[in-house]
Amino acid sequence: WAFGGALSNESIHRLRFDRWWRAEWKSLKFPEAGTVFDYCLSSESKKLEKWSETARRSPVPIPPSGTPLAHQFVTTPSLCVVKFFFDRLVDKTQPVLLVGGDATG
Repeated sequence: WAFGGALSNESIHRLRFDRWWRAEWKSLKFPEAGTVFDYCLSSESKKLEKWSETARRSPVPIPPSGTPLAHQFVTTPSLCVVKFFFDRLVDKTQPVLLVGGDATG
């Protein structure tokens, strides 16, 4: 994520980065499906797995009845990515600033 993490999902740049990464780092065997951005290293199996698999295993907290929809989280692969890095930075007492477009919280 230090390399290419700021590239937009909607642009061709992530695909170009994916091709470059796979050509440059041939010793790292990423699955053919998806891009390098779709995978993380599983702490349990020590193998690459899709962020979507991480999202499926993440507990989904059930908000109290009457909680406005705007105050609820839906576990998605994108949220898992952010939480993964956020948790590791906070554990190391590193400051974190999350920024984003409209409606990102």
